[in-house]
Amino acid sequence: MPKRSIIAQREEAELLARSSRRLPEDIQQRYDELPAKRDAETLDDEDDAALLQLTQYSVKIRHRKLSGILLNDPLLLGTEPSVGG
Repeated sequence: MPKRSIIAQREEAELLARSSRRLPEDIQQRYDELPAKRDAETLDDEDDAALLQLTQYSVKIRHRKLSGILLNDPLLLGTEPSVGG
């Protein structure tokens, strides 16, 4: 197996670091709170809509991260969609 260059190793490490980032802290906190409210059956219509929106946002982020890894494209890893988009 051929040795990978130091540059390739560094790029791979950067891609992995970017892919493991969590959601921004305020969004992650809200995303963590809403399932607990759902499980406690205290989720109102506004919270339900917010949970759906945040779940869709999280899926988009994970999809972009995975695409960035598969395509070896660091720009995809650094791009976040708008919460509403």
